[in-house]
Amino acid sequence: MARHESWRLSTASFGTMLAFMALGGCGSSLSGTYVPAGSGMGNGLVMEKMEFGSGDNVTLTMMQQRIRVTYKIDGKQLLLSANGQQMVFDIDSKGCLDGGGLFGKFCKS
Repeated sequence: MARHESWRLSTASFGTMLAFMALGGCGSSLSGTYVPAGSGMGNGLVMEKMEFGSGDNVTLTMMQQRIRVTYKIDGKQLLLSANGQQMVFDIDSKGCLDGGGLFGKFCKS
């Protein structure tokens, strides 16, 4: 009987592990509009907003111009790629995107 209980426990542990893996995969894309948050020189001065659409595309509004770039998430970083150039934003614990002093912090509106 101990073997049977051990097998049930292993099955439950495996199911829990699969659930956590599935939830972890949900964070691989972003959606919606992100706008400047907080204060500081970079917030909204260069980049006005980020609009995440379907797939790996995001539309950036910068200096009243709109450009579409691709993105990917690597751990706790958002990597934006445009014409061979890459911008890196850190993803904080609240899901906001921090582009440092030049771009500032953006949070979902």
